[in-house]
Amino acid sequence: MHNFSLIYVTCKNKNEANSIATILVEEKLVACANIINSVKSIYYYNNQIHYDNEVILILKTQSKLFDEVRLRILKIHSYESPCIVEIKISNGEKSFLDWIISSTSI
Repeated sequence: MHNFSLIYVTCKNKNEANSIATILVEEKLVACANIINSVKSIYYYNNQIHYDNEVILILKTQSKLFDEVRLRILKIHSYESPCIVEIKISNGEKSFLDWIISSTSI
C-alpha cells in the first residue's frame, strides 16, 4: 500500500523555487512541483517581525520519500531554517496517485 504527501516549502524567490523543484523532479524524489509566485509572509524571527515576499513550492510525492526530500531541500535551500511541511493526502484520483508512484520510482 502506498501513502502520498504534499510537501509545502517557502522560498526566497522564483529562481530558488524553480531550482529546488527541478532538482527534486530530476532525482525522482517528487513527481511534480507547483510554484506559486509572490506571497506576502509576515513572521517572527531573530526577535523581530519580518515582512517579506516569498514563493510557495508545493511538491507531490510518496510519503516514504519525505525524509529524503527534506534532507535534499536542506542541502540546497538558502534559508537557515526553511519551512518544509508534510501534508498527508488521505484520498485522491487513482490515476493521479498511480502517476506519482511511477514518477518517483527509481
